[in-house]
Amino acid sequence: MDRALQEYVDSIMIRPDHWTSSYNLGNYYLNAGLPKEAVAAYGAAAKLDPRTPVPLVNLSMAYARLGDSLKAEQSLRKALKLDPQSAAAHFNLGLLYAEQKKMRQAENELRLALKYDPQMAGAAYNLGIILAKDRPAESLRMLRKAYEVSPNAKVAYTLAYYERKAGNRPEAVRILREAIEAKPAMADPYLLLGDIYESGGMRAEAAGVYREAAGNEKCYGDCAGPSPRTLRRPVDRSPRVRSRHPLRFLFSFVRFLPGARRWPAHSEKFYPFPLHCP
Repeated sequence: MDRALQEYVDSIMIRPDHWTSSYNLGNYYLNAGLPKEAVAAYGAAAKLDPRTPVPLVNLSMAYARLGDSLKAEQSLRKALKLDPQSAAAHFNLGLLYAEQKKMRQAENELRLALKYDPQMAGAAYNLGIILAKDRPAESLRMLRKAYEVSPNAKVAYTLAYYERKAGNRPEAVRILREAIEAKPAMADPYLLLGDIYESGGMRAEAAGVYREAAGNEKCYGDCAGPSPRTLRRPVDRSPRVRSRHPLRFLFSFVRFLPGARRWPAHSEKFYPFPLHCP
């Protein structure tokens, strides 16, 4: 450990007898990609104050990054015994169940998370995805709530997709235009809006959207979409799995295939929200 890093760690641990010091050290390790060290730090925080559920919630995240879903679940269960109304614990447990394809349990936990924290966009979003297959009206309500609380490009894209699917084309266009005005670092809102325009015979408008995408430098590194050289028109893209989560939750993106035209359906395994850290 270099000197500067050691000084930073020392500053965090200025009160080693207080649980928050070990907790903050665990956060540092977790953010630095050191889950084993984070487990030790969160475990120390939990021992210093066994009545506080927060370290246990984050301990579950560290275990998840190590691929130990059993210990992750055990940590969340312990946290919920201490605080049955912990929205963060219910949310993370819901995502854990979703990864295990226990969708009914996942739904129940996410509903509890939203009950105890009505502004938790991640809970509303993931509920929306889970409900999309057989309860589309409630799914839309949840996705709209998520967008209201957290109007980022990923939520906008997903909401617009399901608005379009429900026949609400003008609303889908409005949402996508809002997202594009913020110049998102992802290609999907541009591609979906272009496809909506093309399917309605509005090729000039579609071309304008693709030009906007090509002029957005933040999109260049989006591996879910094309480079400016290949961005011309939306085509069907086969499902691809990639992970951005400690528990490696799957979410379906798509890849360009020559000659195809229709936009693909989403998967219920689409979880762009990370584990919630209190």
